[in-house]
Amino acid sequence: MPSQLSLANFSRRLTSFFTQKRSKSSKSSKSSKSSKSKKNKSATKIQATFRAHRTREQLRTQKTAKEEALDSKKIANEAVRLFNNANKTTAKKTLIAMARDTDTESIEIMLWHLWADLTTKKRETWLAKAKKKLSKS
Repeated sequence: MPSQLSLANFSRRLTSFFTQKRSKSSKSSKSSKSSKSKKNKSATKIQATFRAHRTREQLRTQKTAKEEALDSKKIANEAVRLFNNANKTTAKKTLIAMARDTDTESIEIMLWHLWADLTTKKRETWLAKAKKKLSKS
């Protein structure tokens, strides 16, 4: 049978062992909590950065689409203006041949009809001319 001293010694050692185990586990849980919170903060920062990047890209895309739409409208308007300037005399001659008045309104209406009757190929030619002229200025 073991002596009382050895049992008491064993009991103390066992108690100290469990006490150390508890303190280590509480320390590790504190450190794991702080490490988790650091990871959460880092993840949140990364997510916020990505969302900001995505938003900036969407805004750039929207701006580009608006500018392209504006440019296409400018080009179309310039093409019509160039076409009208080039074909005013034709419109006047056509109106005179039809024995009608050659006032400004009649000429504009005739030009609109001429523009509407253009083939796709001819219309694209006028659009290309307008684009070239607008790119120079």
